[in-house]
Amino acid sequence: MTGIDFSTWRLIGEGSERKCYQDPNNPAHLIKISPKENAKQSLREIEYFQHLIDHKVPFDHFPLFYGRFEQDGFIGVEQELILASPDSSDRAPRLGEYLDRALSETEIAELHIALDKLKDYLMKWDIVVNDLQISNIVVQKKDNGIRLVIIDGLGGTELIPLSHWFKSICQQKITRHWAKLCRKITRRNPNVTF
Repeated sequence: MTGIDFSTWRLIGEGSERKCYQDPNNPAHLIKISPKENAKQSLREIEYFQHLIDHKVPFDHFPLFYGRFEQDGFIGVEQELILASPDSSDRAPRLGEYLDRALSETEIAELHIALDKLKDYLMKWDIVVNDLQISNIVVQKKDNGIRLVIIDGLGGTELIPLSHWFKSICQQKITRHWAKLCRKITRRNPNVTF
């Protein structure tokens, strides 16, 4: 991926550290670009993706990771762009955007099922997300409901990552982060209660 002018690509999102672009040649691929001097988040994410691969964790609720690259003072991450649905070329809406809609009872029930699946996945594989926010989760429409995918905030930020070594600490941390997420969901859409 050297010599590409990503600024001509469709900008999907932008944060304080990096910009995310949709690959025009493959709409299901996303490129995250960080300046080398400010690539802490990208490097942490790359390391965490490799951790998941090494431990044979299925990417059921994370975008597929295709690799990293360096170019002209930048570090890039290539990964799956989670699309709104299998036949769409548009990105999936963030959970916050989804909650802002007038959700039907069926959609609320689907959301609860998807949230249960996401929590079970995190608990089963001992995955602590350092920033479990409604802005870091997207909602993908599937034939049998919806799928929630965590697209940002991966990798631990602790100096001594005890949650990586002790299952009980990990499970407690997941439970705490999950409770906060549920409160944020209900604040955003009072019809979605727990």
